[in-house]
Amino acid sequence: MTGTIVISSTQSADVRTIDFSQIVEEIRSRIEDPLLIAKLLDAVDGGGINMILADGLNARELVAFERALEAFGLNLGAQDHGLASFIRNVCEQIKVDRRLDSAGR
Repeated sequence: MTGTIVISSTQSADVRTIDFSQIVEEIRSRIEDPLLIAKLLDAVDGGGINMILADGLNARELVAFERALEAFGLNLGAQDHGLASFIRNVCEQIKVDRRLDSAGR
């Protein structure tokens, strides 16, 4: 089984369920804005579906999400190279998202 991070209407990334659960917990612990957490995890909390929804975020929210993921990935280090590599890949996809053009990034 897998979980999916929906980055935009054209980009998504699938990850093993065990890693998905860890990412969800990191989002809950690293992002301080409860409204942003609710947006990202609406499918998880509301429907029990393994999807993190970043496609509806504005530029500020997307940056906060990317920073939380990046910090998590750096914290993993060599501990779990596969998950750390996955997180880096997702962060790279976010960094080139056109919504960030309006964030001056």
